[in-house]
Amino acid sequence: MNKVIKSISTLIFMLLLSRDVSGVEYLKKVTVLPVSNDTIKLEITAAFHYGSVSDCPEMVYFDTVHIGNSLTLKVYYDVSGVWAANFCTITDTVTIGVLTSNFKKIEVEMHNIMHLPADSDTTFNTPPWIIWLPLTVKEVYANESLTISPNPNNGQFVLHGNINGVLRLDIVDMTGRVVYTDDAGIQAVTFRKEIDISDASPGLYMLRLYTGKGILMRKLVIE
Repeated sequence: MNKVIKSISTLIFMLLLSRDVSGVEYLKKVTVLPVSNDTIKLEITAAFHYGSVSDCPEMVYFDTVHIGNSLTLKVYYDVSGVWAANFCTITDTVTIGVLTSNFKKIEVEMHNIMHLPADSDTTFNTPPWIIWLPLTVKEVYANESLTISPNPNNGQFVLHGNINGVLRLDIVDMTGRVVYTDDAGIQAVTFRKEIDISDASPGLYMLRLYTGKGILMRKLVIE
């Protein structure tokens, strides 16, 4: 009886060591890399709770799908091998190209290929990494008054504006991830709004005001 229990335990342990990839891999980070033109280039880091530094699942290909004003980037990793129960990360760069102004977001999806050659035997890891557009620092219109005080700050600041018809306010980091949003709308043309995102990490952020005319943006620095 003890031998049977020991054999079963050994089998379970080997299965855990080999590969049950469900839920043990994820997109660790997606960063928009600076380029000299409007081309969007992403640096994608995937993490796996198996493999090793020298032997980690690799990205084998990617494709894109346009749905409405959203672009879905699907990246595929070869996990068809047998991996040790360890941890590894792998970083790749993907160039998407130039997107027209009507695109509002990029969703990066991580897919795992269970068997090669690639076919329908894949798994999809959720949630996707979302990058909100636009990413540029260019002001959409310069006649409107919008100031951040103080700037730089510790995440607590006051937004002063003289803008008509604000529909939404959000703040995004340099990966395009939204760290603050307010879609209730600012009714007054001249307004003063206190914002607290002191739990955000130090760095450069973009504050965006959406109006009926377009998007007004300001740089925000948290120290």
